Amino acid sequence: MNAVAIAILALALAATDARASSKDRFIAEMTERLLAGREAPKDLETRLLALEPAERFEVVVFLRRSGLLRGAPLPVDRLLDVPTGAAAAEGERQ
Repeated sequence: MNAVAIAILALALAATDARASSKDRFIAEMTERLLAGREAPKDLETRLLALEPAERFEVVVFLRRSGLLRGAPLPVDRLLDVPTGAAAAEGERQ
């Protein structure tokens, strides 16, 4: 019976992951990087700009607090820009 419960839990987690927003997937990836002792990716700003502005603000707060986003702050007008790039097009399809 435990195997069945584990299988059901695994399916529920997989379904939750499939419905996760771009922001949630981005934060999960950055958390994995942080726990592995790796730095933020080189294309971080490009990937941030692919998010919706509201999601972008949440991710920037997470990155600042976790220490993955250092240096000069992103200008407010960049944070409020419309999403750009392939990730933005992917978000429009969902």
